Amino acid sequence: MGIVGGLKSSGSLAKVSLTLLFISCVCVLVSISAVGWAANGSSRLGLWRSCPTEVNDVMTTQIVICSDFAGLAADWWASVSAMTVLGTIGTLLAWLSCMTYMFHQRFMGNSECAYVSAILAILAGICILVALVVFGAKFNSSTYGLSYCFYLLIAPCFLDILAGILLFINIRKSSATRPFA
Repeated sequence: MGIVGGLKSSGSLAKVSLTLLFISCVCVLVSISAVGWAANGSSRLGLWRSCPTEVNDVMTTQIVICSDFAGLAADWWASVSAMTVLGTIGTLLAWLSCMTYMFHQRFMGNSECAYVSAILAILAGICILVALVVFGAKFNSSTYGLSYCFYLLIAPCFLDILAGILLFINIRKSSATRPFA
């Protein structure tokens, strides 16, 4: 049946959920990998390392050396990193299971596959929300200001939860229209 058949046979809410989960995957991957959770004039902080702010002067050649936080981060920082990783894994698995639900011949229209995707999406959104709340509460903003990666992670938090809810509604609508076997 393939992609075209899967798109034709899937409900509109499943298509919207797949799109939301894809956008969420892109946002969460950028946010977790970039060095932009906090910044000041001289350095930027990410979840995994700290880098000095680069000088964009054509006449100056400068080597930027970043330092890793391996074993040096505070406990709350490590918990934020862990929850963000769990949210990232959950988002990616939710997107993959939603694609399986919509496009794989064997599982197409299988409500159990959609349930897995919906539950994973909601749990991923909750993990990301916990990471955002802990980081926002514990981070000392007197020397650093929050930066783009922190704000970029707000979108996947709500997109994941919304995609999960829409998948549950899609399952409910599709099971109501099917006759009993």
